[in-house]
Amino acid sequence: MPSSDPSPGRHRSSPPGLPALGLVVLLAAGLAIVLAVPSTGGSHQPSTSPAPVPASSPAPDWLAVVRELMQRRADAYARSSPAALARVHEAGSAAMAADRALLRSWSARGLRVHDAVVRVAGVRPLLLSPGRVVLRVVHRLGSAVAVGRDGARRALPRDRPQAHRVVLVRTEGGWRIAAVSG
Repeated sequence: MPSSDPSPGRHRSSPPGLPALGLVVLLAAGLAIVLAVPSTGGSHQPSTSPAPVPASSPAPDWLAVVRELMQRRADAYARSSPAALARVHEAGSAAMAADRALLRSWSARGLRVHDAVVRVAGVRPLLLSPGRVVLRVVHRLGSAVAVGRDGARRALPRDRPQAHRVVLVRTEGGWRIAAVSG
């Protein structure tokens, strides 16, 4: 029975052209890029007007909102679909541009990221206004696998918890990430 785990000291199953160390660095920096792109500074003005929120609307479950956005992002990476990131990020945001560039770099290497699990440990609202919220999000990459064109699978390393300030805006399609800092 073939083993998916290479023998100790042998890492010849790494995708061609991408050394194992480079893959580790790409994952550590890459899969969490949406929560590592610095804000462009100042107050963020969405490219489209936020959808109105009735005054009597109950506050969303921010933990559920962030987890859903991270799941959509993982799905976009598994499908290698930069267009699918429109369900995660605000149109025209720096976070979207950075995430699309990262996804394209994985695709250019013939890799897709499967089974990515981002563990969102905590979400705390810092500033709430109609159609816009600033959250403190603590998360870490749980598990993920890089899959090459040849079907070779390589487990990617997990990271430590990180805290970021995340700005969400409400659009007609729901909440989207507008900016991230910290």
